[in-house]
Amino acid sequence: MIAVGIAAVSAALAAALAAFASGSLGPERLAVVGPEPGPVALAVGAEVLLGAAILLMSPGARRTRTSRSGPEPDAQAGPRHPEPSTATPSPLPPSLSEGTSASPSPSAAGASDGVSSEARTEPIELPRVD
Repeated sequence: MIAVGIAAVSAALAAALAAFASGSLGPERLAVVGPEPGPVALAVGAEVLLGAAILLMSPGARRTRTSRSGPEPDAQAGPRHPEPSTATPSPLPPSLSEGTSASPSPSAAGASDGVSSEARTEPIELPRVD
């Protein structure tokens, strides 16, 4: 019902803008120039109705509606997912997981500023959406 209201207001505003944009620029063929308010209102209303219906029916919209009414039952129980352990096995060979690189680093090539330019990446745990 909310989506229909949003679409109706949008269609009415689009029809008003189309009516203001139409008019005449001169005689004969230029007497009627600009968009027709009816088809513009129908097209805008249909697009907005579809978009608003998809948005309001999405799981994210339900989650925000329930969070406004109060805290979720699990909110005080702590995080749903366990914290990642610090001892994760490395998928790299031992020579690369120890921080050595197959290619020479700029610091080994003569840069002696004490800052290592070698990038280190670690796997991260992403939360699951249930």
